[in-house]
Order: sequence, then structure tokens, then C-alpha cells
Amino acid sequence: MISNFINQNKKQSIVFAILLGQACLGTAYAQHTIRGQVINGQNKEHVQGASINETNIKGNGTVSSSTGEFTIEVKKLPAFLTVTNIGYESQKITVTSPNQPLTINLNE
Repeated sequence: MISNFINQNKKQSIVFAILLGQACLGTAYAQHTIRGQVINGQNKEHVQGASINETNIKGNGTVSSSTGEFTIEVKKLPAFLTVTNIGYESQKITVTSPNQPLTINLNE
């Protein structure tokens, strides 16, 4: 009877430790989703294939779609993005809130 009680408490402790660990990992790896659109600053047409990269974070980037839209995940805010495309001047953007979609104008 005592051994059943001890085994049950061990199981509860293990389950608690697993759940606590998952909660801590979820907080440590919280992500912010930034959405936006890249357009030509002169004629307001969509810019397809623009590179959107998190500045100084190697390997975190994306490319705008045929409608100029993009989504990028960042670990923390403020986030610093660099937007480039061949034939356009690059733009550096600071994002403090992921709640509003961005419109990024690239100038030729």
C-alpha cells in the first residue's frame, strides 16, 4: 500500500516536471509573426521576390510572394528587418508591434 502511494506520487511528479518543462520552453521560444507587403515606391505595384531578412540574425528570412506579401517569424521585439531586391534601394525597418501589417515601399 505504501509502495503504491510512493509510485503514484512519483508519476505525478514526473508528469508535473514534463508539463513545467514544456511551459518554460514555450516561453523561451515565443515567436512574433510579422506580416506585410512590399510595393514599388513609384508606381505602387507589388514587388515579387524581395528578400526580407531579420538584421544580424543569420538564417531568418523570407521572400515576398507574387502579390508582394510576406510573413516572417521573429523571436523578440523590436525586430530589425532589411528588405532588398535587385534594382531597388534596400530598406531597413524597425518593427515594434506585430499587430499591424507593414507596407514597405522600395524605390528604384
